[in-house]
Amino acid sequence: PLEVVQFKTTEPITIHAHQPGEAGQLQIMYGALGCVIQSNKHGGHTDLKIQCPEWMEITLPTHDIAHKWQEFLKGAGFETKHSH
Repeated sequence: PLEVVQFKTTEPITIHAHQPGEAGQLQIMYGALGCVIQSNKHGGHTDLKIQCPEWMEITLPTHDIAHKWQEFLKGAGFETKHSH
């Protein structure tokens, strides 16, 4: 059976990307998750504003991987739910 992690942000999350290529990687990842992303370069870094106001979900192959994604998303500021 597959594991499902649901996530959303009621308020936009801003991430400051300082390393070369980091902003692009984050845009790809959050875009693949279905989030809306705005990018603003200034002062030697890129600010990414991420929005997912509606519940989105990802389906994952194992319980362990689902918990790792849930922890990552919570750490980034998302509200999460996990079901199996």
